[in-house]
Amino acid sequence: MSTTERSWEWIRSQLSTTGLVRSFDVPAGDPLSGRTYAYDQALALLTALSLGDAATAQILVTGLLRLQTAGGPHDGAFIASAAALNPAAGLPEYRTGIHSIAAYAVLRYIATVPQNDAARPPVVDAAERAVRWLLAQQVRSGTMTGLVSGGYGAYLPDGSFDPTVAITWASTEHNLDAWHTLSLARSVVDDAAVATAASLLGTSVVTRLWDAKDRHFLQGWTLDGPDHDEALDVNSWGAIFLHAVGESGKAQAALKHVARFSSVAPPVIGYGPQAPSTEPLVWFEGSAGVALAQCRLHQTAAARRTLSALDAARLRSGAWPAATRADSAWGMTAAPAVAATAWMLLAAQALAGVPAIWDERPMKEPLRDEL
Repeated sequence: MSTTERSWEWIRSQLSTTGLVRSFDVPAGDPLSGRTYAYDQALALLTALSLGDAATAQILVTGLLRLQTAGGPHDGAFIASAAALNPAAGLPEYRTGIHSIAAYAVLRYIATVPQNDAARPPVVDAAERAVRWLLAQQVRSGTMTGLVSGGYGAYLPDGSFDPTVAITWASTEHNLDAWHTLSLARSVVDDAAVATAASLLGTSVVTRLWDAKDRHFLQGWTLDGPDHDEALDVNSWGAIFLHAVGESGKAQAALKHVARFSSVAPPVIGYGPQAPSTEPLVWFEGSAGVALAQCRLHQTAAARRTLSALDAARLRSGAWPAATRADSAWGMTAAPAVAATAWMLLAAQALAGVPAIWDERPMKEPLRDEL
């Protein structure tokens, strides 16, 4: 069995009877035990599609749609997480970025289902409803015009959950996710508003979320103005977005900026979610995202080096941990993780020239491969 096959078999081993993955391999009693996160489920589905495992993809999309809301003001929206064996009891917590990745995975899945397949219409309907909810999150006036806001639902100081709380800030990560989803939706959803929204969103991301002075992406935008905190993924994923929209100079600058997040945790070298602390941490999902960005910008030698430097952390099971150590401040665990393993596989698939994620649009002018 190849290393890719072993890693994929580990993800498959995390499937529950509902078609939902258990996002983390942790002991019973751990707060993460038995939980599925819509983002992780979507990544598993994208990995199945990339690897050509149609049977598992069908199981995964069925599970993912169990996390989609039916009816009410959030019809079509994907909840953030739930117990894998009881998704119907999941809290109505919606985050636009998570929803976008889930909708994107469903849209990719549709492309594999024949037009005359009886299973196609319900999935197309789910995708259309998901896109409609995403369109409704786009801000139409003020300093955040064109961006998508954060979603709904939050815990209050007393520990209770309020599903009506609107998340008014705009996360750069969420907006990058949303742009890829709306761009793909143009070829699936018969609605002219989708293309208009995607165009407006793309322009707004470049004009509002790019820090022209320091040449990197902001973390986001709030009602009070820009959020200048720095994060790895907004620059690695941001480089992919910028390259896709033809902003080659900015794409190179964003990718160059990720060096600030480099981290060494022997025996692996990678990247942390924020600038390294005195206790370095390598985040495998984020590090694989850097490799994907390098691949998209035609820096294939650098992408190979990035993935190779992470390989020592692959567990005997084939899984990767979420991070090299737990860190409550960053919300990190060292447990084997579906998202980390899926991202490592997707990055490797992209490097091999196989469709994986965020690769629908034709590349603009090739960039020099920096050896």
